[in-house]
Amino acid sequence: MMRRYLPFGARKKKFAWMWLGLELGLLMGLLLWWWLQDQPLQRKSKPTPPVILPPDADSAPAPVRPTKASVPAPIPDDLTRINGIGPKYAQILAAAGVVTYQQLAAQPPEQLVEILRAATGRAPGVAAWIEQAASRTLNR
Repeated sequence: MMRRYLPFGARKKKFAWMWLGLELGLLMGLLLWWWLQDQPLQRKSKPTPPVILPPDADSAPAPVRPTKASVPAPIPDDLTRINGIGPKYAQILAAAGVVTYQQLAAQPPEQLVEILRAATGRAPGVAAWIEQAASRTLNR
């Protein structure tokens, strides 16, 4: 088997790439170490148990006041049945609190345009939406 001789300098280039990689690795390690030295340590502390005080005989428990009965959330309508409202517009309207035809019909057009323009940058013709929602509300 014949030994292959590399031309002059080829062996040095090979080792030059190794040295360059080693130097870059050391530099990255040094920078990482330096960066970690500036970061505060975040240690997980054990949660302290709540302190339970014995009840005082002198203090009576505060009376519980009845709260107003919460109004049940309206059953959402399928707003995508209105021409021009797709799933994306329906999600935007639902996020703004408009989930029924009645709520959509009660919204002023300027407010709907403002909601849609803030979310999408476009403002479709909402007057037709309001008319269709009003007619669907009346047909119920």
